[in-house]
Amino acid sequence: MGKQGKKIIDTNFTGLERVNELIKGYIENDSIPGINYAVITSASTSDKLGFESIIMASLGYRALWPEKVKNGVNTLYDLASLTKVISTALIVLRAQEAGLLRIDDPISKYLKDYPYKDITIKHLLTHSSGLPADLPYKDIVSKGKIKDDIFKLTKEYPTGMDVKYSDIDFILLGFALENIYQKPLNIIAEEQVFGPLNMQSTCYNPDINYCAPTEVLSKNKVIRGKVHDEKARSLGGVAGHAGIFSNLADLSLLSLMLLNDGIIETEAKTSKRYLSKESIDLIFEPAAKGIEDNRSRSVGGWIVGDNSDVINDRNGVISFSGFTGPSIVIDKDSNLAIIILTNRIHISRDAPIVSIRQQLINEIYKKYNKVLTK
Repeated sequence: MGKQGKKIIDTNFTGLERVNELIKGYIENDSIPGINYAVITSASTSDKLGFESIIMASLGYRALWPEKVKNGVNTLYDLASLTKVISTALIVLRAQEAGLLRIDDPISKYLKDYPYKDITIKHLLTHSSGLPADLPYKDIVSKGKIKDDIFKLTKEYPTGMDVKYSDIDFILLGFALENIYQKPLNIIAEEQVFGPLNMQSTCYNPDINYCAPTEVLSKNKVIRGKVHDEKARSLGGVAGHAGIFSNLADLSLLSLMLLNDGIIETEAKTSKRYLSKESIDLIFEPAAKGIEDNRSRSVGGWIVGDNSDVINDRNGVISFSGFTGPSIVIDKDSNLAIIILTNRIHISRDAPIVSIRQQLINEIYKKYNKVLTK
């Protein structure tokens, strides 16, 4: 059985009434079922560590079908591709710090019989491997077939010459990490990320009773508590590119760690380093840039600076979003993090999630008098 949602207390959202009004409008217009969001500011100083403030709000419904179910701040959402940056990339950086790998190592060092010897771990982390974005099918197949088919994929461009987002890159990283640690990826993630960060509800293959459903497949079938991505489902729900479910409380802890340069607060209220400053710098610094989309990617897998959600060319801003609807913005320069969780595909894959995120993030930045988004 998967983890359960953790009990947390909703807090006041004075000054963010306009954000809530916008969300209620999206819900009334059937654009989304509901939204959970959090706004985190850090109080990290030389003698203090923790939240300066954390605002969490839950609006609308977590499910509309087969019946309406009210949303709550404890709801677990399918994070989709956020799995890449909140787990897989962090595991890689922790493994490098432990001396288990180097990001400049060829991935073939850890994947026997992988044909490309020039693709490094860093290329995979920054989506500059040259590999395709996806497999040419959406069928649910065996783990063995997924691996065989990925090993047979040919490059679409020379390694390191461009940046094109790819699920395949992070699936390969997941395979490599399992070989390095000699454990299933979900166990590695618990030991290296969720446990140390006290993310008590975050996991692969959660208890479905706490989950927002994603897509309605037919009159009698809806995806709930199972990862929406077909490749991840083929891999038993556990993959390097997708599969993790989480909530506002846990993602707030991860966001705070990033804002605080890798330092976390222990249960004894003392500070402890989770990631080195060097690894944090790798997460926030651009390492590769796409020719067509002009987006920069960091070794942490994040988009650095300007993207569809955030217009800011400073290195201190990273962001990422997932197909099912979730997104995170970490603005270290402004000491601000924004988490938006929604299951937009529960209504339609065509839900206007990009414009919704833009409007909400813009209003939140206005509240904190920060650099505005688009």
